Amino acid sequence: MDVAGLRDRIQATLDANGEIRRQAEIDLKYAESQPGFPNALCDILQAEQDQAVRLSTVVYLKNRVIRGWSPEEDHSIHTPIPEEERGPLRNRLLPMLASSPPPIRSQLIPMLSKILNHDFPQKWPDFMDITLQLLNGSDVSSVFAGLQCLLAICRVYSYKASEDDKRAEFDEIVNHSFPQLLNIGSRLVDEESEEAGEMLRAVMKAYKHTIYLTHWWKSKKWAYANLNRLFIRKPFGIGKTNQPDYSQYAKTFLTTFAPEILKGYLQQVDKWVSGGLWLSKPALSSTLVFLEECVKPKAVWDHLKQHIDNLVAHLIFPLLCQTDEDIEMFDSDPAEYLHRKLNYFEEVSAPDAAATNFLIALTKIRKKQTFSILTFVNSVVSKYESAPDDQKQPREKEGALRMIGSLASVILGKKSPIADQVEYFFVRHVFPEFRSPHGYLRARACDTLEKFEQLDFQDPNNLMTIYRNILDALADPALPVRVEAALALQPLIRHNVIRTSMQTNIPQIMQQLLKLANEVDVDALANVMEDFVEVFSTELTPFAVALCEQLRDTYMRIIRDLLDRRSTKGEDETYGDFLDDKSITALGVLQTIGTLILTLESTPDVLLHLETILMPIISITLENKLYDLYNEIFEIIDSCTYAAKSISPTMWQAFVLVHKTFKTGAELYLEDMLPALDNYVTYGSAMLIQNPDYLAAIVSMVEDIFSDGKTGGVDRICACKLAEAIMLNLRGHVNQYIPVFINLAMPILANDEARTKSYRIHLMEMVINSIYYNPILALQVLESSGWTNKFFSSWFSNIDSFTRVHDKKLSIVAISALLTLRADDVPASVQPGWPRLLQGISRLFQTLPAAIKLRDQASKASDMQFDETGEDDESDNDWNGEVEWTDQDEGDGGDGDFGDEGSAYIEFLNREAGKLSALQDDDEDDLDEESLLESPLDKVEPYSVFKTSILNLQQSQPHLYENLTKILNAEEQQIIQGVVDEADKQALAAEAANAELAKANGGT
Repeated sequence: MDVAGLRDRIQATLDANGEIRRQAEIDLKYAESQPGFPNALCDILQAEQDQAVRLSTVVYLKNRVIRGWSPEEDHSIHTPIPEEERGPLRNRLLPMLASSPPPIRSQLIPMLSKILNHDFPQKWPDFMDITLQLLNGSDVSSVFAGLQCLLAICRVYSYKASEDDKRAEFDEIVNHSFPQLLNIGSRLVDEESEEAGEMLRAVMKAYKHTIYLTHWWKSKKWAYANLNRLFIRKPFGIGKTNQPDYSQYAKTFLTTFAPEILKGYLQQVDKWVSGGLWLSKPALSSTLVFLEECVKPKAVWDHLKQHIDNLVAHLIFPLLCQTDEDIEMFDSDPAEYLHRKLNYFEEVSAPDAAATNFLIALTKIRKKQTFSILTFVNSVVSKYESAPDDQKQPREKEGALRMIGSLASVILGKKSPIADQVEYFFVRHVFPEFRSPHGYLRARACDTLEKFEQLDFQDPNNLMTIYRNILDALADPALPVRVEAALALQPLIRHNVIRTSMQTNIPQIMQQLLKLANEVDVDALANVMEDFVEVFSTELTPFAVALCEQLRDTYMRIIRDLLDRRSTKGEDETYGDFLDDKSITALGVLQTIGTLILTLESTPDVLLHLETILMPIISITLENKLYDLYNEIFEIIDSCTYAAKSISPTMWQAFVLVHKTFKTGAELYLEDMLPALDNYVTYGSAMLIQNPDYLAAIVSMVEDIFSDGKTGGVDRICACKLAEAIMLNLRGHVNQYIPVFINLAMPILANDEARTKSYRIHLMEMVINSIYYNPILALQVLESSGWTNKFFSSWFSNIDSFTRVHDKKLSIVAISALLTLRADDVPASVQPGWPRLLQGISRLFQTLPAAIKLRDQASKASDMQFDETGEDDESDNDWNGEVEWTDQDEGDGGDGDFGDEGSAYIEFLNREAGKLSALQDDDEDDLDEESLLESPLDKVEPYSVFKTSILNLQQSQPHLYENLTKILNAEEQQIIQGVVDEADKQALAAEAANAELAKANGGT
């Protein structure tokens, strides 16, 4: 392979842009599959002086190796590296590792791991010999390379340690290399350079992988897991159903086995507390999970309660205090510290999470224990308060605040006898820590405030003290303090005095939040910004453009990092279905942007500017197939087009991207796209008429949904809604597509393939819309396929299934359109049933007022629910009625209490399952008004439409009119006359309103 030409193409991707860069990337993609590509890249790496070219080169090399080294993997996209090229590449890799600077070396390590995992020891038998030579080398670079090689092989074997033959291989590696590893580590301990620290870290990590899994500790972990499963996943008390009755087993377990298991666990804890036994994190977590389960059943609680004080003081509290690793991480890796502290519940084996859960369960179920825990907390904070500065224990104070913060929902629960003491506790023990010299204590003060967000302060001066301290903390030198301050600021806006104060400096606060969002990926920060944008929309409007630009820049940075990581990991071009911190943070930024757009509906000029700002966000997300972010992107497009009530040239660019996205594998996202597409049809109808390609693109999306085997009823309902929007908004301009829509719906209806009612209704309404659009054309299409009689029979036999106001109005206007036809235009196949038109419309008008009333009631209820500021479901915070702090809670729960609850719950599930199995398909999915998009039909007055049609029919075709009306019974005749009268009444009311308006405008 031409090494010089390859180097020039890599340089072009760095220097050029536009078409030149794209062509260079295409050339590189082609070169990747050609013989000699990996070794040509090695030649460039060893000869090149330009660091940017070297770094780009090593990334291409790494990606090629990771994607093409394992022949058993799917190489439908990536070509395997030929076997004859692998040996030379292995031989060059370790020397390159020894001679490369850190940025290059960090890219070579993943290659090394990939090759080792596949080739060692059979195809790379001399790897350990070379590694030992490097470890015994005289220069630092060689030794460091040797450490990296040893660490890589230790990583490979740590995942294979359960295989006996692999463990034997690994033991041999350890025997040959670890004596030298110990010597190197011993020398490094006395060094102070950054490089020495990095090398020592490699030593320790290699050792960690060696001892990471051993058979004894795995056995102990599974012993805990099995004992816990007996207690937690027990089939207690399933009797009184068609299942076996396990109540006797439950009682025996609770009274006999559980206390003995508890005894064994407590013995392990005693040894751990005294320092005589080391317990792994999974073992500690399993212990606490079991203790939590012991709190409720009286038979086990009687054995546990005497140990609670000791457990809280010597097990729970130490686990909630900062460790040496935490404190080091706070200073050296604050972003990881935040991830650990804010998301610790995600870590299933985190003992502090299990300790917190135990405390919460204990205080909710055995409320009297809250007093003893708070007494313990008070003793810790009082000791800290009274101790001289040089004897204070900040870790203990931080742990005590964390403990009381975890109990906030209990302490502030209904009828809590201690809630009124919290404010004093804050003033005395929390406020001082905003000025603590220890950053983690300042962060904990902010966190404790956030945990007690529902606390109603009696002294407004205390509220203002908090606000000032939080503002100061937003500028704290420590990143975790700034983040915790931002999270604590969010709940403060519920206090009027603070919200009023915030109004004057909300732009500065938003600047701080945006700066934080660029420093660390914490998704909760986006929630704070979204709340502030919503609450302070008026104050932020003058800064909306700048704010949107900053949000865009934040989002673009996050996405570029995410894409770079995807490239670094060698992932396929398709986006994974995972949501990591960066994706979740990006999601939050998009939601904040969406909220900002909705607050600017009254400023169209600003919105127009924002659309231009946001196009890079839309482009990078859709072009890189970031599926997890699609919904928010489509919501932003929806918000922009809906708020503007028009489609700008920028948003038409977005439409092209949306259509391309749909056509390249995102057809299952039509439900998310639908509101935005509906806006394009509603507010962009003029452009669709002028530009047939755009209109054809939207219609093709409807067709694709019906032809794609992967789509289901929900997707096709969305397609029906899109077709309806086209017919209602572009009346007179889409004649060519009426046969398309009817031919999509009718085969399914004619063959009774629509299994759910909502699907059937939407398919029928696609045809009904066609009739309303052009009744003669629609009937011709139906008649040509022999569907006319089948459709009309289905339509009128299901007339009561059209329950929504929209459904009834659509059928009314469609029937009214049919009434305008001349008798000669009515197909012979339906002429005998034509008089049923008036019977059907009378039924629709008869039920229309009730449907309107239900819709209005539902709308009011929805508004009230949205506007209410009442409390949410407080079952978690409830003190369960009048609580007397006596021994009464000791009697809660009996030996069979879990069994009784289990039985009742299983019975409930069985009853509900029985109800569901008895339901027919037609009853499972009633349509609701909230699922409707805005439509031109909303402005149509059905009474006047029908009156016009029926009077015209009477005048122009009296014979047909007589045939239609003579079969009506007295009630139906009365309904029809009532419709005409209502139309007259509404016309008079409209005339009077117009007269009043003219009078108010000076008679003009």
